[in-house]
Amino acid sequence: MVPGVPAGGGPAMVLAIVLLLALLILLHEAGHYLAARSMGVPVRQFGIGFGPALWSREWAGTRFRLNAIPFGGYCDLSLPPAEGKEETEDDGGMPRDALEGRSIPVRMWVMIGGIVFNTIGGWLCVVAQLGLQGIPHATPRDIAREGIVIQQVASARAREAGLQDGDRVVGVAGKPFKAIEDFGSGLLPYAGATVSLEVRRTTSGRDATLSLTVFPDARGKLGVAISPPMDIRYTPAGDLLELLRASGSRTVDIAISMVKGLGMLVTGKLPLDTVGGPVAIVHLGSRMVHDLAQYLFFAALINLNLAVVNFLPLPALDGGRLLLLAIEAVVRRPLPRRLEGTIHSAGMVAMLGLIALVTLKDILELFRP
Repeated sequence: MVPGVPAGGGPAMVLAIVLLLALLILLHEAGHYLAARSMGVPVRQFGIGFGPALWSREWAGTRFRLNAIPFGGYCDLSLPPAEGKEETEDDGGMPRDALEGRSIPVRMWVMIGGIVFNTIGGWLCVVAQLGLQGIPHATPRDIAREGIVIQQVASARAREAGLQDGDRVVGVAGKPFKAIEDFGSGLLPYAGATVSLEVRRTTSGRDATLSLTVFPDARGKLGVAISPPMDIRYTPAGDLLELLRASGSRTVDIAISMVKGLGMLVTGKLPLDTVGGPVAIVHLGSRMVHDLAQYLFFAALINLNLAVVNFLPLPALDGGRLLLLAIEAVVRRPLPRRLEGTIHSAGMVAMLGLIALVTLKDILELFRP
């Protein structure tokens, strides 16, 4: 074990993951803050978390706040009403924005600052991880002998069948696998019916062979992430350039995988019950992280996830604001403030409602037998 991070599973690791989330949210909001200040845009408040302030101080024209609820944060670019003037109906009841009147490139830069910082943060975490652990080199192993690895049990359907992360599936209905494509093609004839999987599981250093009954959906899918068996060896980087190049390649691969995963969610290829909120992130992190290298990799995953999700063109996200700015650039006039405010407010309500539902699901999941 590499010192510096508490062992996984305990209260200390849960606290370490919570602090990590707060730090990465701070990094995202710092990106907005520094992007705004770099363009001379005033920032009224910079807050970490929501609710009542535990600590507050004004510096360089900005009120910095540490709030009671640690998840989330904000970089408040609103301006107080001019002296003796209230917001009018023409303003849509919205406070004036410090970005108002600035060029579209300036406003886009401020909006994209958080995404840029999380992307850079994710890459730096990968650099640190590979510098500590070494650069991984994978050698394929024989599927017919080793089986296909279950990387993640993503659906309730697969969990109820008894599948676990790390299981190796060697055959379906008594037919052995020879290639990774055999997993999908072997299940397809049993879509909507039951079929047995031959599974090898390592427990306490010993392999056990199990026969599990599974129930693929109407498309022959189980809702699991699979991979071929691999031998992974780690070698130190020969020089800084090799380390940076390998880290960049790995960062891009992670981001592409996340984008593909979102696409699978939208198209229904990945079940919605794989979506998790803050509770699921803390729970997963406390289980999978056991040393500093894994902690750094987990930090990279969360950083890049924040960057990818915030880039989505949805209201209340940075990507939604970028989309509205792109529309403004095309039509060559700003959108009505009332309309823009309504879009963002509705998006925020929907986002908070989704977070509440996902968090409730995550809490109920913790108490499942």
